Amino acid sequence: MVGEVVTYQELVNLSQKSINSSFKLEEVELIDFVKGGAIRAYKAGDPARASEDVVADFNPETKTLRLSIKKTVVAEVKEPYSECLESEVHVPVGETATVEISDADTYKAIDAAISAMCSLIDTGWKKENVLLVKTKFQEFKEKCLIGKIIAIKGNAVTVQLGGIETILPAEEQVLGEAYEEGSDLLVYVKKLNEIAESSEIIVSRRDEALVSYAMRRHIPEVDLDTVQIKAIARISGKRSRAAVWSTDLGAVSRCEKRAKEVNEELGGEPVEFVEWYSDPKAFIVSSLMAEAREVHIIESEKQALVEVFKDSAEKVIDPEGTALKLASALTGYKIEIKLVTKDSASELPGV
Repeated sequence: MVGEVVTYQELVNLSQKSINSSFKLEEVELIDFVKGGAIRAYKAGDPARASEDVVADFNPETKTLRLSIKKTVVAEVKEPYSECLESEVHVPVGETATVEISDADTYKAIDAAISAMCSLIDTGWKKENVLLVKTKFQEFKEKCLIGKIIAIKGNAVTVQLGGIETILPAEEQVLGEAYEEGSDLLVYVKKLNEIAESSEIIVSRRDEALVSYAMRRHIPEVDLDTVQIKAIARISGKRSRAAVWSTDLGAVSRCEKRAKEVNEELGGEPVEFVEWYSDPKAFIVSSLMAEAREVHIIESEKQALVEVFKDSAEKVIDPEGTALKLASALTGYKIEIKLVTKDSASELPGV
């Protein structure tokens, strides 16, 4: 008699369900699991079967399950669960025979029992995964980590971090950046999505924290804190700008020495460095990376009008307004530009 194929397939699906689970069955373990479950289910159907020497045989190629009972061949049966007649098995008295169970109802009961077991395992897995994902999120959140891309399905990229599958959705990807299965990827652990009975960790390639991480990784002075990162502005995939400071005002030149490594860490995205100043006017001019004559600030509205020399116009005026957006994000001021002729020197520091 053959057990239902779906029972095996359900177990296969469960065993391969998720890399997140610590309970993962290999093929050999899976077969043993099916065989052991079938024997337990058979004996549970009748308490008298507890003493039977039951053997399960499972063929993974044909997906067939067969149960047999080892019995001693006797001239007169006194214990039907462990003895059988010579005429039943055509084996001499005194030897052991293997009697195959062929009752259809028995196999149906076994199949139902294993299906129920599958359901319990599935429920347990879901609970375990939810708890594991939540625990890992608390460990990883707001950190930049290097993971490995293990799958790309549609617009979503699955990144493995410390044995956990995380999701890099389309909205957190850098436009134009290519992703390949098996390659390493630096990501920022952003948030936890809790959906019904499951949880998933969302990671990002767009967050500004990645710029800070890349700088600390490749610029020794930043890692040692002799050069401090005061602010970062980013338009992912296009350009980033970091305001840095040190006591001797040599922060920018130190960072620029490692600009190539930082850019490569961000997939080729250019990162520019500007000096940070405590004086808002000086910092605004520095953030523009241009020459200016004067800055007019309306502090209550966080607005600034900057008189920029026409010779520097190309540095702050581009078709997409990228430079101005970066400067505004970096300083916290809404910046407007007024082009002026270079008829006097600026008195602003750093210009």
